Amino acid sequence: EDSAPLTLTAPWASGTAIDVRYTCDGKGISPPLAWSSGPAETKAYGIVMNDVDDPSFTQWVVANIDPAYTSIGEGGTITGSFIATNGLKSRGYAAPCPRKGSTHTFTLSVFALRDKIEVEPRPTAKTALARMTTNAIEVGTIDFVYSR
Repeated sequence: EDSAPLTLTAPWASGTAIDVRYTCDGKGISPPLAWSSGPAETKAYGIVMNDVDDPSFTQWVVANIDPAYTSIGEGGTITGSFIATNGLKSRGYAAPCPRKGSTHTFTLSVFALRDKIEVEPRPTAKTALARMTTNAIEVGTIDFVYSR
């Protein structure tokens, strides 16, 4: 039987501007997110945030989220999940921060994974994302913009 497609919900509508509190001009904390349950064979979830206008920079990658979870709180972490090294070379959320006078588009995705990904030794966001992409059963995505 077909399950509903994987959907991701944030505090803003897809395609609109992110709330400033989740950017470098606000508190710079990660937004609360909720997602629909993935297919029955989902063994873990992953979250990825990328800057479409600067693909070399990955904002946020969380992998191996226990499938019992279908949300993450504002500024939150999930016990047992793996947080990859972002474009700022730190583990965690890198708040959107395009150059002043520019607007960037970002994508935020949730991955339903058929298996947890290998996280030893600690992979970068790019490596973790590649491993999640390989293991993805389904992906739900929303877009947003941020102007400075």
